Amino acid sequence: MRRNGGGSLKERQVQREVTLSVKAWGGYSACTQDATVCPKCKHMIVPSRGRPDFFCYLGRYGFVVEVKSAALNFSFSDLGEKQREWGQWFVMDRHSDWYLWLSMGTRLNHPEYPRRTWLIPLRDFLAVEAIVREYQKSIPYQAGKGHNVEMQLRHIDAVHLLAPYELERRDGVWWLPVCHALSDKIERPL
Repeated sequence: MRRNGGGSLKERQVQREVTLSVKAWGGYSACTQDATVCPKCKHMIVPSRGRPDFFCYLGRYGFVVEVKSAALNFSFSDLGEKQREWGQWFVMDRHSDWYLWLSMGTRLNHPEYPRRTWLIPLRDFLAVEAIVREYQKSIPYQAGKGHNVEMQLRHIDAVHLLAPYELERRDGVWWLPVCHALSDKIERPL
């Protein structure tokens, strides 16, 4: 998989985390394949471009997830036009929910840039993108030294703008905090 922002976080690794996390929430996730081989004719079958990475179910509630990863900057162009079209189709035409599972940071316990993960609804992600695009074409992990001064002062970065969507890491999986939009969709132990 391609590296983004100079780090070593790979999307395949994050996809495994999605599977384990959704299972821990009491749900089910089905990973969509990028391509497969026909068992009869042995030709490569390539599905339509832009499909989401996962179809997830929490009880009767279903939603789709697109997985992205970056080290210190997530470029908005990494969410391609076809992926955006699929997202719009799910949200507007099917009235379903489409989420971006975004992991950023260098390592889980890194002192300066610990890995964080957010699960963001498409509409909210597009709103954050509009804010950040006034300054640049990517969202930084944290707007610090070397970034636009106004971005630093207004906290225009992933750590601050995506805070309501941040997942919590416990027991080797990412958990939904009680205040997350998806939190009311899962059954929590008493």
